[in-house]
Amino acid sequence: MFARAESGLISTVHNGYSTATFSRINGSEVLRLLFEAFSQYGKGGRFHHLNTLCDGAPSDWPTPQDCGADLDAHVYDLLPEATRELVMLPTRFHEYAQTMGNFIADEFVVWWCALHRLAAQECFGELAKQMSGAIWVPGKTKPI
Repeated sequence: MFARAESGLISTVHNGYSTATFSRINGSEVLRLLFEAFSQYGKGGRFHHLNTLCDGAPSDWPTPQDCGADLDAHVYDLLPEATRELVMLPTRFHEYAQTMGNFIADEFVVWWCALHRLAAQECFGELAKQMSGAIWVPGKTKPI
């Protein structure tokens, strides 16, 4: 999606706006790690270790758990120190996990909004432009 969006920027209606929107998602390390985790889950998913047992050799790609751990570590570093300290308090760990999950979810909403806005700007062609209104809830505040 990122490569297609980048190649489609030249044909957008408002090139400056589209480039800024694309830059916001293209520069997100959280989104890169999130999509890497999705990709690894798609390649082997819950059967990653079963495939290793059947084949007798580990696969060449990281486990989905490793990708998730990389994402967690990156988000942990981005959170304010006061929030990071919650992980050390067993009674407040749930709050920490919820904050981390919300942070990742917010970044995913930014990606979805960018996808919607780039489609509306004809970045992905005429059909995507026509469909762009259907992938965003009317009246929902746009995060970017």
